[in-house]
Amino acid sequence: VQHGIPSALRGTIWPVLAKKTDNGLQDDYIQLLKQDSVYEKAITRDLHRTFPQHPFFQSHVGQEALFNVVKAYSNYDPEVGYCQGIAFVAGPLLLHMPEEEAFCILVQLMQKYHLRGHYTPQLDLLRQRLYQFDGLLQDHLPHIHRHFNEQGVRSNMYASQWFLTLFAYKFPLDVVYRIYDTLFTEGVDCLFRIGLALLFKNQCTILSLDFEALVTYLKDDMLTVYKDNITDLLCESFHVKISHRKLDRLAKDYQIETAKADTEA
Repeated sequence: VQHGIPSALRGTIWPVLAKKTDNGLQDDYIQLLKQDSVYEKAITRDLHRTFPQHPFFQSHVGQEALFNVVKAYSNYDPEVGYCQGIAFVAGPLLLHMPEEEAFCILVQLMQKYHLRGHYTPQLDLLRQRLYQFDGLLQDHLPHIHRHFNEQGVRSNMYASQWFLTLFAYKFPLDVVYRIYDTLFTEGVDCLFRIGLALLFKNQCTILSLDFEALVTYLKDDMLTVYKDNITDLLCESFHVKISHRKLDRLAKDYQIETAKADTEA
């Protein structure tokens, strides 16, 4: 997986890695499509903004498939409903498998891989991920962490989209596929490693920028340092070591701080 799954095999191997079990989901998918969704207008509005450069999603067939999968999920999980990040997660699946199977894998990502908490109304798990990332940043890249604090840059200003879209909002799809290869094997922890590797690669520039230029750079320009070798990011991320114990401790710290804030409120 470190060197990527062959593209022609991803549609077969991703479901195996995700340990996809049908459990009648493909039958449910047909029924879910027949139901109206309160999110249909919002989904339609966002279609042209989701992978707008890719020929498949420029076509009616691709847009319809993406609409169907995201609409079906909004009916399947009404508490989550819809946000554009879900379309970015579903898109790479649709480029490797039929929409019924893509829906089943999307459900697996939400449940088994715990992405669902990124999209619930309170964004509880997303907030926890960002808290954990801040803690990891302080350990691994203290100079950047200190600079961010001095400039008033918070992780939600640049890293939310990493977790909401699995980096797909900005990254070339060939790299996104490699991220999925790793995600299906290792789980969501790989997103922390990729984020830290990306910041490390850009450290010199980051430390030279003040708030306004820094936020713009973090959101739009961090890939330029790789020129045509952005797959190096994946290789570099494998050298970032993150312990489960550290992540668990940060998660507990987040829960304690959140509970304390709720009590004080």
